[in-house]
Amino acid sequence: MNTPLPAAVDIRDCRLRLGTAGTEVVAFQLDALRIEAGEQVALTGPSGCGKSTLLNLIAGLRRPDTGSIVVQDTELDRLSTSSLDTFRGRTMGFVFQTFNLLESFSAIENVMVGMRFGRVQQHGEWHTRAASLLERVGLQRHLHARPGRLSVGERQRVAIARAIGNRPALLLADEPTGALDPATAGIVFQLIREVCREGRCALLLVTHDLDLASQLPRQVDCRGLIRHLPTKEVSP
Repeated sequence: MNTPLPAAVDIRDCRLRLGTAGTEVVAFQLDALRIEAGEQVALTGPSGCGKSTLLNLIAGLRRPDTGSIVVQDTELDRLSTSSLDTFRGRTMGFVFQTFNLLESFSAIENVMVGMRFGRVQQHGEWHTRAASLLERVGLQRHLHARPGRLSVGERQRVAIARAIGNRPALLLADEPTGALDPATAGIVFQLIREVCREGRCALLLVTHDLDLASQLPRQVDCRGLIRHLPTKEVSP
């Protein structure tokens, strides 16, 4: 009998104070969210509703004031800062709207940089795996090109290859198609889905594009995550 895989994400009673607005406190509140292993989920909602805050909490870039965030059976709040950094590098991949590539590095070097802190431990494996991933995303003829020589869509393909370099269990994608034209956005979106399926990687994708979101098996509307509360209702 196969042992069930742990949930990619399991959040319970998460609260985070973000600031104040007049006599009110601005707070992030999420009672529960569970993402199963390999599940593909779209986070939707208007700007400022809490989508990126949610990704930052799941990534451990912010810590909640109360509640628990469990990724791959590991409660993030129990990890030290250094342990959390290591866990993040080994467990999660990230794709951003702005790519975040190192301009002075080639495509293959950008992918290899992300492998320093992940599961691909042997340095000798880095080049082989990076080349294979770039071939997978259609960039086998651009291994040594720097980002400035690549199109916008090609740069996002490098970012995808970098994100999956460490065989993550969870891919967090924050508006990965936001800077792309509609045709390229569709291609990149499908590529992200395919590489996640192939790697049995859960996908949590933030998007304003409801047409793209509707193509994922599950959508989570994030409206209401950010709340303005009277000070007396917020725990110190």
